Amino acid sequence: FGSQNIYCFEDALVAAYNCTVRVFDPVVLGGGAKEQRRGSNIFFYNIGISSTAAPSKDAKFQKLSSLLRRFGEVDRVIDILKIDIENNEWDVLDGLSKEGAFRKVKQLIIETHSGPPVNEPRAAQLIPRMRIMNQLRHGSPRLLKWKSYDPG
Repeated sequence: FGSQNIYCFEDALVAAYNCTVRVFDPVVLGGGAKEQRRGSNIFFYNIGISSTAAPSKDAKFQKLSSLLRRFGEVDRVIDILKIDIENNEWDVLDGLSKEGAFRKVKQLIIETHSGPPVNEPRAAQLIPRMRIMNQLRHGSPRLLKWKSYDPG
């Protein structure tokens, strides 16, 4: 579901819509490279999306709003936001919700993990998750695809 150096989805988007695609993955890109370009419209960054502000613009994880500022795209609508961030998606979704970022996202593709965070009661994690899912079901963005992974 994540990039894993497989760009079939991104290639198809560019071929069909001639759009710009930005891929953020702090794990895949090796050799110490911070960014890489694939063709003319696909950009890969060795950065992850976080729910909290980064201490610097070179941090390994940054808020989506910080990345949009970096690329001069603060007011730009995001047609598709695809998220696969291995157990951090709920914190990031909550952060995106609180800062109003969903107003700029038309469609969301996400893989979620339902395992409980360490030392957190199940009910305490479900209430915020239900609020986020309710917002996605009844508002913007349109939830295009949701894949849940529960190893237990």
